[in-house]
Amino acid sequence: MRAIGNDQAVDLDNPDVDEDIAISTVDEAIIDVLSFGWWFNTETNWKLTPNASGYIDVPATIIDLRTYRCSRGVDLIKRGGRMYDKTNHTFDMTSNVQNDGTIDFDFLMALDITDCPVVAQQFIRESAVNKFLVDMEAEANKINKSNERLTNFQYLLEKQHYRNSQFNVYQHQGVQRVLSGMQSVNSFAGNSGNPLGGSSDS
Repeated sequence: MRAIGNDQAVDLDNPDVDEDIAISTVDEAIIDVLSFGWWFNTETNWKLTPNASGYIDVPATIIDLRTYRCSRGVDLIKRGGRMYDKTNHTFDMTSNVQNDGTIDFDFLMALDITDCPVVAQQFIRESAVNKFLVDMEAEANKINKSNERLTNFQYLLEKQHYRNSQFNVYQHQGVQRVLSGMQSVNSFAGNSGNPLGGSSDS
């Protein structure tokens, strides 16, 4: 809101029109930035077990996913909150499990902005400001200044990404909170069962 000369919002439960646009813009910017797949929101090496009905539920906090390693050839996507087999046209994952009864996945996670590293927060906020300025048809000078800041924050984030590309994301508190109820045989996480929540036989 400060970017267009307005007062900072004090009541987000009852936003006016500009505040509502700003809130939506920030939410969009978070997903836009996290969809790139940075070291801090990329989860690898999860082994999921279907429940008794053959389903694997997928929470909204997972932006994207892919089957990997031993399950690389299985063509699965997220649809209706569950894994969907595009080849066999079914939500039943029973025919896709490996000998240990699991399917290998990598996840791209959505996180709250406060759970992102500071440099990522800066990039997200400036991305939101930049989009807001453009959408509100702000002065060209303001947009240009925002473009400069955005380029700088992106450079700093990419630099940190390359430096931390081997960072163990299981140490990230935000990711741990999202996945804390998941059951898996993932050795890194140190627990067993389905990492998408609930019991494997529910």
